[in-house]
Amino acid sequence: MSRIRITYDHQNSSSPTTLIVKFHPPEPNLRKFVYEANATEARFYSEIVPQSKLRTPRVYYSAIDQHSYKFVLVLEDLTNYRIVDDIEGCSPEDAATAVQNLAAFHAIWWSNPDLERMDWLKPFDRSFSLELLGKPAATFAGPLPKVIREIAQRVQVHYGHLFEMQSRPPLTIVLNDVKARHMFFGTNSQADEFAIVDFQLVALGRGPLDLSRFFGSSLRPEIRRTHELDLLHMYYDVLTDHGVTGYTFETLFNDYRFGHLQNLVDFMAIEAQGLQERGGSKLKQIQQEQIQRYTASIVDLDCAELLPA
Repeated sequence: MSRIRITYDHQNSSSPTTLIVKFHPPEPNLRKFVYEANATEARFYSEIVPQSKLRTPRVYYSAIDQHSYKFVLVLEDLTNYRIVDDIEGCSPEDAATAVQNLAAFHAIWWSNPDLERMDWLKPFDRSFSLELLGKPAATFAGPLPKVIREIAQRVQVHYGHLFEMQSRPPLTIVLNDVKARHMFFGTNSQADEFAIVDFQLVALGRGPLDLSRFFGSSLRPEIRRTHELDLLHMYYDVLTDHGVTGYTFETLFNDYRFGHLQNLVDFMAIEAQGLQERGGSKLKQIQQEQIQRYTASIVDLDCAELLPA
């Protein structure tokens, strides 16, 4: 990722002075491995964003080469927006803003027949996430908080079950990497002052997975415990207001609980592959904070009872 600064011979008010450029990784093997993820992100911007109300950076240029696996994405710089530190976590007001936007996005694509022609959008259990985050989790052998060690062992055996549960209809488009560091907020925490980035792991799945990702990673446990049910009801109300039917709040709540187990899968996979090392000391600090939050969520919500015996 780079920020580039631009000067013009002739500039008008709509000419950007900075842009964000996202490239393929320099290592050839890694570049090939993440090709599908980069292609998914490019198509998300070109095919999904124009039909959605989800605010994302404007795309000025996008290209990907299927032979060299090279990739470039030139995006609007959202410098004027406010970002939230992952360690500090989101406020209840920012969380509500994110939930309203996620719910409206999910509702547009909820059991949408147009999804059938988008063959590049794969169900969760056949998506790139299975290769990147599912299978590697089974090789994890690092330390975990004592209270979830036995749960983690069961998750390693049954991670395929979790992916299958996320792939049952009704399906929508899940962003699958919803975290504070990928969000941009306005100064007044208004629902229309919000944007989000990073769509490499987009898949077809159960909508509440994005809430589990977000709440588990980006809300401090005391904030989550206090506001969790209100935010889940807000999400449900937005779905129904947009015409989603046949989906009960009880089903939503169970899907949400399954999502917290999926967070544990992701943590173990990232640690097992040493991916946190690529992000330096800050990402390692975030990882340690997130496993504490994941643990609290799994215990609070008794998610272990959802796993096969």
